Amino acid sequence: MAVSIMQRLELITMRDNASELMHRLTWLSCVEVQSKLPKGGEGALEKASFDAEKAESQKRLQILEKALEALKKHGKSKRGLLSGKIAIEKSRLDTDAARPGLALAKQACDLAQTVQDASAAITQDEELMSGLDVWKDHDLPLSSSGTDDVDLQLGYFPADTSLEDVCEKLASLPPLYEFEQVASDKRGVFVAAYNHNSISKKFNRLLTDCGFTHLDFRDIKVTASEEISNCKARIENNLQKCETALAELAEIGKKRSEIEIAYDAEKLTFDKIEAKQKFFCTKHTVYMTAWVPRKAVKAVETALHGLDCWYEFSDPAPDDDVPTALDNKSFAKPFEGVVEMYSMPKYLSFDPTLIMSIFYFVIFGLMMADVGYGLELVFFGWFLLKKMKPTGGARNLLTMITICGVSSVIMGVLFGSYFGDLPVAIMTNLLGKEPVNLALLFDIVKEPMNFLFISLGVGALHLFTGMAIRFYVLCKRGKPLDAIFDVGSWYVLFAGIGMLVVIPSVGKWVAIAGVAMLILTQGRAEKNIVMKFFKGLISLYDLISYMSDLLSYSRIMAMGLASAVIASVFNILGTMGGVIGVLAMVLIGHTLNLAIGVLGTYVHNCRLQFIEFFGKFYEDGGRAFRPVRPDLKYTEIIDSNKK
Repeated sequence: MAVSIMQRLELITMRDNASELMHRLTWLSCVEVQSKLPKGGEGALEKASFDAEKAESQKRLQILEKALEALKKHGKSKRGLLSGKIAIEKSRLDTDAARPGLALAKQACDLAQTVQDASAAITQDEELMSGLDVWKDHDLPLSSSGTDDVDLQLGYFPADTSLEDVCEKLASLPPLYEFEQVASDKRGVFVAAYNHNSISKKFNRLLTDCGFTHLDFRDIKVTASEEISNCKARIENNLQKCETALAELAEIGKKRSEIEIAYDAEKLTFDKIEAKQKFFCTKHTVYMTAWVPRKAVKAVETALHGLDCWYEFSDPAPDDDVPTALDNKSFAKPFEGVVEMYSMPKYLSFDPTLIMSIFYFVIFGLMMADVGYGLELVFFGWFLLKKMKPTGGARNLLTMITICGVSSVIMGVLFGSYFGDLPVAIMTNLLGKEPVNLALLFDIVKEPMNFLFISLGVGALHLFTGMAIRFYVLCKRGKPLDAIFDVGSWYVLFAGIGMLVVIPSVGKWVAIAGVAMLILTQGRAEKNIVMKFFKGLISLYDLISYMSDLLSYSRIMAMGLASAVIASVFNILGTMGGVIGVLAMVLIGHTLNLAIGVLGTYVHNCRLQFIEFFGKFYEDGGRAFRPVRPDLKYTEIIDSNKK
């Protein structure tokens, strides 16, 4: 439940050692490389450039990506959504060991390009055949433009055009022209127009006025029927190319894992080069600065052992941009994503993850509050973790959902919700028996006010905990009076308000004491005594804000009640259809309700944490710690000693 203390690492080594250095640090996954010059380094050091090396790696990476996309589209061996990662030893991710996968990727890219080119040619020929179909009875080569004395044009008039009308419009011309109607359809009237070249200009102008569209077939040196035959032959040839290429792609698809290993190996290489780009260098040496969590210093020193280098660890300077790394264990670790989604805490400020995770767990359970839904979340969360073996944020999210499923089961037992009121609906509507109350506490549908009181009670505890954290933070900073005045005063006021219900005579004076503390202390920063009083008096307005914050927790009751009522409706509909109807409702209706409920619960739970809880004490503005680490998409590393 803390933010990791960081150490600044400065290192100098020979330029030839840069790759080996990054190889060692990458597998440690605890070093964030910075791009920062040392004091006095201006002019003596220049930014390291590995552009050529980076470009080559990026080119290989693109080939591998293109190959995997081609196999996904054309290969028979596809990676399913639930496919697990490939378990390999770390040595398999060495570039040389992964080179066979790159060779396969190049073959796959060439084959995919063959399929693409052949498919495009087939489409082009099919379109050409469609356009030439109307000209199949024209006996002259389509490129023919006539003779020395006679011009020939192929084209079409609009579909509603009559050649007799066209001839009437051409009546002013000498009868040195002729139309041969080749075909007509909804696209138009297709004709071969002949004319003596002595009237070509006027003839062409009048044709345009009649809506004639000239078709250019200059590249087709044969007749339409011959070109159609040629198209069919080319299509057959390209289909054969596609079939052969797809068959070869299918064979490569059986070795897809080799390409995936090569992809992860190349991505690892690319990330190392990008990290090296942050170095500064001279002709023969490189200089690196980095951030390392204090607990990882010994591991870094061990990794650097045997590497010819100089290094030094030091505390951050006041003006350093120190990253924030959350350090939580077991239960709280999966909930770090919720904190990171809001904003990283400022370096060395209070990390609320552990306390927040407890409240998140409880509030999630109250909002879902169903044994059936909870068991589904636990099962599917566990199944996806085992099957997909995700890492990083995805693993944390699935683990968090699984943990929250347990909370839903607990709350479901307390409130007697098993897929809503499914057991009661079955007993009443199918078996004709008297319903049994399964709730250990109460049914939230029948007693919503009790559920509201519990929701507001949890909310009050949540808010008071946030205030307590603020009290602790102020004391830790050496400001105990601020803690007493700014937090303690409100505790006294709220204690008095609470005691008004139990011991009114005592509660009244305690509340008055709290009001007096606020009036006398909240304007202490003002110099004018009148302003001190009025600012203290105005601070009482915050009581409305606290009440508003507390009422926000009524959404816990709203979410839990909405989910229970929707489940009840599905149960009524399901039991109307007998056993089959019940099964259908569990598989369809309750699955839909679960999906909607999980999404709503996640969003509203986060809102309560971010606004109501964090708003009382949280110091954001931190920058997330981003160490160089293997970004493995398809593979996972196994310990060779455990084989």
